[in-house]
Amino acid sequence: MINVTKELLDYLKMEPSKQELEVIDAYANLIEVYGGPEDGEAVGNYLLVHQGNICFDSLYVVVQKWGNRRLAERFFELAIVDGKLKEDFDLEILEVLGKFQLEEARPVLVEYALGESDYYTNLHAVRGLLHYNCEDLQDRICTAIEAVYNQFLFNELVPSLVCKLQDRAEVLEKLYITGSQYCSSDCNAGIFLGFSLCGNEGLPYFKKALYDPIWEAHYPSRRYVLEGMRNLGITFSELFQEIQNFVEVEKQRYGLQLLFSLLEEKIGHGKMEEDPSESFSGLNQEFFKLKGGNYSGDLAVFAEKFGETEKAYRLEELLRLRLREEAIFKCFPLPRIPN
Repeated sequence: MINVTKELLDYLKMEPSKQELEVIDAYANLIEVYGGPEDGEAVGNYLLVHQGNICFDSLYVVVQKWGNRRLAERFFELAIVDGKLKEDFDLEILEVLGKFQLEEARPVLVEYALGESDYYTNLHAVRGLLHYNCEDLQDRICTAIEAVYNQFLFNELVPSLVCKLQDRAEVLEKLYITGSQYCSSDCNAGIFLGFSLCGNEGLPYFKKALYDPIWEAHYPSRRYVLEGMRNLGITFSELFQEIQNFVEVEKQRYGLQLLFSLLEEKIGHGKMEEDPSESFSGLNQEFFKLKGGNYSGDLAVFAEKFGETEKAYRLEELLRLRLREEAIFKCFPLPRIPN
């Protein structure tokens, strides 16, 4: 177990009113990236006896990364009664049950994801159900997705289940029409996610939606857009190249706005990530390295065309902080507590 986990558990002994969400999130992110099974077990054991704190959602990411099937079974035994999640228990438990594919939990997730449930319960149930084979649920998934067609607001993540359909060509097209003509940009994250989870079949729809200002991929769904980019293997370098290659100036202008927003989300989100293809040093090399007589970096030069140089410089300053952080953790591994 790494020392950070012990420090987190010590911190959580404080009065809840004195605990800070940002501190808990910082500890959780370090454990997610640098921890191991013992850390997942320790954090999971804590959550089993501490339910109902909204500051603990990031701790469930640790459980999903480093937990195990037996830990998930204990959550099921504790939190599920008569096919339902107990009142005042953390909704993130539904994702944990799905991550470890507990068959006894599947009917619970199906009902919450495809039946009547509130927004947040549905969100976590859908994310849990995405881990299962859904061959026997084709009709129910189709019915649930069809209910969002041409709607302005709906349970946002239901469309992501399109990836579980064996015949999804028509559904993908109708979801694209729904996102382009009907639904609020506050409610299209699940469509973006669904496109990305369909691989090459969903890629053209993802790209069209990404660059269409109507979808507002720069906000508020940008966190799911980033997740979708990772699912499809789309890099920031690829994004930047495509934006520069647009012929129409207004497409370039919106593309730059999108790029700024997604970079800001990735760089400024506060999370360390193990992603060699999109490391902070890699982003610095791509966007801000001095090369070819260009002393401002490629992004700043491109941004200058639209009077947005200052935004590029602010991102560069933020990126430098993340570079230092990245270097520290590469050079000084987190200490582990001796067994």
